[in-house]
Amino acid sequence: MRVWALHRRNLPALTLALVAYISGSITLIGLTIQDYVGQNVIVTSIFADLPGCYATSVPKTLAGFWITPVVVETILFGLVIYRAFAWWKNGSLRQDSLILARDSTLYFAIIFVLLVANLIVFYLAPAFLTSMLVTPTNTAGCILGSHMLLHLRQLVDTDAEATTMNRSATVIIPLADKKPWIWANRPLASA
Repeated sequence: MRVWALHRRNLPALTLALVAYISGSITLIGLTIQDYVGQNVIVTSIFADLPGCYATSVPKTLAGFWITPVVVETILFGLVIYRAFAWWKNGSLRQDSLILARDSTLYFAIIFVLLVANLIVFYLAPAFLTSMLVTPTNTAGCILGSHMLLHLRQLVDTDAEATTMNRSATVIIPLADKKPWIWANRPLASA
């Protein structure tokens, strides 16, 4: 979404983003199928005091679950930074684009660190700990995505007195070569 917002009419950039996303998705689907169909996982119950079962070995091909998102996120981040730098160089960087670039940088930095940490844990930790950072990585993605949307929401709230429950705003979503969609006087919060 953030790449589309910054590269709306740049077909090569959007194509690269779409190819990266689809390729990453296909890779992850393939790894999932290979993991469930073609690989054996040895399970132990030596941790009798803990519920569940624990793997004593995990197929090394599962490292692709961490490598693939690192590659895709790096490509998407590169496209965001490329566009933001081009606008900054021309002196045409707007506030909304700056927010997208800033929050995308924060998102990429945190997700990159977590994905690389997942990869390191996968290779160096015992098998039963290999998925230890999955939940923090997923949680960080949700929090950082919400963080970006809340910052963009602040741009719509220009009225300093807009603290009541009956506020309204107009949001314009530009579409390529068409009239923009306009949502006017739509309530932003319910009573």
